[in-house]
Amino acid sequence: MLEKPYQAWLLAALLGAISVAGFAPLNLWPVPLMCIAALAGLWQAASSAGRSAALGFAFGLGQGVVGVSWIYVSLHDYGKMPFWLAAPATLALAAYMALYGGLAGWLIGRLRSSNLSGAWAQALLMASAWALAEWLRGTVGTGFPWLSLGYSQIDGPLAGFGPLVGVYGMSWLAVFSSALLGAGLQRMHAHRLWLGTAAFGVFAVGLSLGAIHWTQPDGAPIRIALVQPNVAQDLKFIPGKFETMMADLQRAIKTEAAQKTAIVLLPETAIPRLVDGARLRSRTAFAPKSDSYNESAHAIATQFDTFARNAGIALVTGIPIIEEGADAASDRYANSAIALGKDAPEPIARYDKHHLVPFGEMIPWGFGWFVKMMQMPLGDFTRGGLRQAPFSMGGARIAVNICYEDVFGEEIAYALGNDANNATMLLNLSNIAWFGHSLAPHQHLQISRLRALETGRPMLRATNTGATAVIDEKGRVAEVLPFFTQGTLRAQVQGMRGTTPYVWVGGNAVVLVVSVAVLGVFWRRRARLASSYE
Repeated sequence: MLEKPYQAWLLAALLGAISVAGFAPLNLWPVPLMCIAALAGLWQAASSAGRSAALGFAFGLGQGVVGVSWIYVSLHDYGKMPFWLAAPATLALAAYMALYGGLAGWLIGRLRSSNLSGAWAQALLMASAWALAEWLRGTVGTGFPWLSLGYSQIDGPLAGFGPLVGVYGMSWLAVFSSALLGAGLQRMHAHRLWLGTAAFGVFAVGLSLGAIHWTQPDGAPIRIALVQPNVAQDLKFIPGKFETMMADLQRAIKTEAAQKTAIVLLPETAIPRLVDGARLRSRTAFAPKSDSYNESAHAIATQFDTFARNAGIALVTGIPIIEEGADAASDRYANSAIALGKDAPEPIARYDKHHLVPFGEMIPWGFGWFVKMMQMPLGDFTRGGLRQAPFSMGGARIAVNICYEDVFGEEIAYALGNDANNATMLLNLSNIAWFGHSLAPHQHLQISRLRALETGRPMLRATNTGATAVIDEKGRVAEVLPFFTQGTLRAQVQGMRGTTPYVWVGGNAVVLVVSVAVLGVFWRRRARLASSYE
């Protein structure tokens, strides 16, 4: 037994750090379940709500320090921020994430009492407090739902629940079953049998649900190519490298035209210079007007468009767009994707990123000084609408999201919608070379897998340095290119139609309602018990 509170806190922090093994790249899904079971035991032994909150915070801090260590790589290695500022900034983000673990612990400690100590009740309380805290972390401010527990279960039996209740529902079920198992280890043999049976019953239901096909094939498979340029981040925006990068992309497009590829996909900011949004509205005005720095982007986009149309292929590329105002101060910028080539409409179809990255694409008030410490081409972008029309091209309807947007499952589901003409495929364009050889690219691939599972749609990932991949509607990686290599991934991809329960009902809303309802019941019961002693 741990005699001092700090010993329990250190153990909780260690459990949090170990739990990261359940996420990519290790994908050891049972590990977080065991860590949560042990944390449940620590929570059970906590003597006050304050100590319970400290345990939750310690667990979250250990998990955050290890799990989002890639933030340091971005700030220090690529942003050239000094160590003395990059390290505390990374620790501050981990501590912020841990606050929500502390909230879960406080709720558990506050609502628990001797009259509410049954294993079933405790499992319900812990699961609901955890899911509510995760939902808040993914919603408050701009939200940061990275390392939500459900992602670690994408390769386990709980994945079958993904199309019903999404990542937060999978987190709820993971904590519930782990708490039952943890309680079973502390009880007599008969209780162990029942609690263990119940926990494994949840897993059995998940396995059964995994066999259900919630969506159906839409038309024939489509030949798609995803280009991975593998341009080092410190070279991407350097003058003189632009022509070389564009020549490599042109060769890749020409190769796919010869291969009779239907759709070619290029990553986020594949053309890393601004184009004028007004001139995108008419191909006759699309051609460049001068030889200025940004006019080269117009020239390249025009060449891509003309060649793709003549070759009979569809093309999507990431590109930043400027909407010029009356003066420089009123100019607006967007991180965008545009559809070119065959089937591309006029005006040219575009998708503007909706969920912007703090410090990277939008500067929070009062943090201008922090951004100036980083040597990155950052700025304040204007966000696009939450529901934008899919790109209809090459026999597919493609719903685009850019980089970090696919972390927000409810937004992806809302954008997909329930109408008959919704997208048949999802497409994520990313450039996460900012994070180098870290955990981030692997974790991002895992996140994309869950979006595919929740929506019952294949997810195509066109990235600069990896992971460029094709994920099927069950969240399985069908094809993937090696990280940090230049190449093209070719695949036959089957579009899907129909709607999963998660998209139809809103799985996050269901989990939120259940969690709040459970916590409300505990709160009322505790209040009644307290009043009975007065």
